[in-house]
Parts: sequence; C-alpha cells; structure tokens
Amino acid sequence: MNTMNTLDILYVRSLGLLVDATWGVALLLGALWVSARLFRRASASFRSMAWNAGFGAALLLPLLLALLPVSSSLWHLTSRRADGIKSSVQSEHEVKPVSATATGAPRVAPISEPARSPDVRDFEMGPDIIRYAIWCWFAGVMFVLARFGAGHLVLHHRSRQIDGALEADWGSAAEEAARMLELSDDVTLLQSQDTFAPAIWGFRNPTLFLPAKVKWSFERKLVILLHEFAHIKRRDSQALWLQQFVAALYWFNPTRV
Repeated sequence: MNTMNTLDILYVRSLGLLVDATWGVALLLGALWVSARLFRRASASFRSMAWNAGFGAALLLPLLLALLPVSSSLWHLTSRRADGIKSSVQSEHEVKPVSATATGAPRVAPISEPARSPDVRDFEMGPDIIRYAIWCWFAGVMFVLARFGAGHLVLHHRSRQIDGALEADWGSAAEEAARMLELSDDVTLLQSQDTFAPAIWGFRNPTLFLPAKVKWSFERKLVILLHEFAHIKRRDSQALWLQQFVAALYWFNPTRV
C-alpha cells in the first residue's frame, strides 16, 4: 500500500495554494477595475500606482497564504476521506474500560491493528492528477516567461543593429520634454525603419525607439516625447515586468493581465 509521502503532500498543498490565490486575484483585479472606473478622473500616476500595488499584491498572495496557519480549500477537498479514515481509526484505538465477566475474571480488551497513514487511494482527487496539474501550470509559466523574454531579446538585437543616427529635431524635442517633466533618467533615442510607433524598451536604462523618416512637426514630436517620457518617469517599463510575472503565474486565470 502506497502512503502519502512528503512530495505528494507538497503537490497537494501547492495546488491548493494556487487555487486559493486564483480566487483572491480574481477578486482583487475585479476590485481594482471597479476602482479604476470610479476614479477615472484621477491622475494617470494615481491610477498607475493603484494597479501596480494590486499586481504586487497578486504576486505575493501565494506566499501570504502559505504563511497563514490555515489549510487550503483544495487540501480540505482532497483529504476529507483520509481525515475520515484517520478519525475512525483513532476511535477504534480509544482506551476502553476493562469490565469483569460474569465469572469475575477480567475481560481482556481486543488488540487492534496499529493506525495506518492515509493512503493515496483515500484521496478524492488522485495524486497523479494533482502532479499533472502542477506540471501543466509550470509549463504554462515557462511558456509565458519565454515569450516575454524572446520579445526583449528581439528588441535588444534590434538596438544593437541601429547606427544611432538621429534627426536634429528629435534631439531638441527630447531635451525640451525632459526639462518640462524634470526627467533625470538618461534615455537613449533610436530611430529605426522597422519602428512604426514609439516604443520604450529596457529595465534600468530605457531606450525609446522612434520611427525613421516621418514628416512630423517639432510640436508633434514634442507631444509624443512628453507622453513617452511620462511613462519612463512613472517607471511603467518596470511595472510591465511585474505585470508579466503576474500574468505568467496566473496564466490560466481569465482575469489575468
């Protein structure tokens, strides 16, 4: 008879934490969406800060649930039958008073078998299914992170191929936009034939890809750079990494990013 080993229990508890965290994240993101609708007239910085705080809480929620002194809902769901067997076995081993027989001789209590550990077949959800679910979730996490990493590798390769030549208007507009926003970050501007719209890339040292050979006025370039530099000042590039980690962790959740 195969008893529940430590690895099986770890699988059950991990899947239980994931299920509980999924429900919590769904409620959290739903509350954030309602709050965003209610405070839609608030500043973009405030709304961005609220969403980032929510994503950070979603990322830490499994750890918080693991530290709480309560069992997960899935653990209760899968171990009800095992708990019933354990309680029935314990009741059989309760010490019963020894009574005397009609002849006056003491009656000997029957010797019962030692208590056994919960068997894998006692669980309503088989350990094989739980293991497959955990590995399926892990494969999904790796797929989402690999796709995100591949996109950054493409942008890194593209940035190395650009010669760095920049139209004079872009440089002057960048200086003016940085002065107006009091931006202290050193932003690298790159013009590319493959870029059709401005895009920011980079975690610590931001790079702004700009379309090449566009017929935009200085005023329009300034407005575009003010918008993109506002993203950089709010650390939206770093927030994107946080959102992608949350999306990878809860890739199966319909309410994910």
